[in-house]
Order: sequence, then C-alpha cells, then structure tokens
Amino acid sequence: MVDLYKPTSNQTIDHQGVVVSITGRKAIVRIEPQPSCGSCGSKSFCNLSGDAGKNVEISLDVNEKIAPGQVLTISLERSLGYRALLLGYLLPLVIIVGSLFLLVHVLGNEGIASLFTVVILVQYYVILYFFRHKIRDRFVFRIKK
Repeated sequence: MVDLYKPTSNQTIDHQGVVVSITGRKAIVRIEPQPSCGSCGSKSFCNLSGDAGKNVEISLDVNEKIAPGQVLTISLERSLGYRALLLGYLLPLVIIVGSLFLLVHVLGNEGIASLFTVVILVQYYVILYFFRHKIRDRFVFRIKK
C-alpha cells in the first residue's frame, strides 16, 4: 500500500483505503494506519495514528463505479481537517481551561468548579451530538481520481 498521509500541492489530505461496503450511493471505506504514520508531523492530532483502522462514509457520484474490496485513494480538504481539530480538541480545551479558571475565581472552591467544568464540557459534546448530521455534511471525503 501507498503512504496513508500524503499532503499534496492542492491542499488536500489523502488516504488510501479499501471499500468495505456499498449501500445505494454511499460507500464505507476502511482506512488502515501505515508505518509512515509514525513519522508524520500531524500524527499527534490524527486519529489514524492508533492501531485500529477507521471507517469513512463517502457519497458516490452517479458515474462512479467502485466495488467492495477495491483499493482507492480518498481526500479531504486540509481546511476541513483544521476545522475538525478545532471542534474536537481546541474548543473543548478552551472550554475546560476557561471555565475552570472563571469558576474557581467566582466560587472559590476548586472541587465544585471542577464539577461544573465537567458539566459544561458534557453540554458541549451533547450540542455536538445533536448537530452531528449537520457537521457530517460539511466533512466530505471524495474519491481521488
């Protein structure tokens, strides 16, 4: 297999994967991590750097012909990768640190402030959960020709 992570000049992040299944106009592609992920500069942010592969859902165009078991390259715009980092890591960190400092200052009790911070963070993830379909529609993987 080719390297999973290959930044290209057109600002996309490319991954090679295997088509697992096709249902209607949707395909599930399994992306397996490669040894090259260990030397990648983005490995600390990428969920692919773990041992397990990831399944990605791809919307197919009418004229795209693929079959289960086929190896193909999928791409995601780099800006969408940064947006995922923002939603998944940066905003929760800001929420934790900001609310903890604010609540410790206001309440004067670190234990209660920590508890409220966890409640606030859970609310953030509940909001993300309710908007998951809208968020998923923005993160579009494409089959690279």
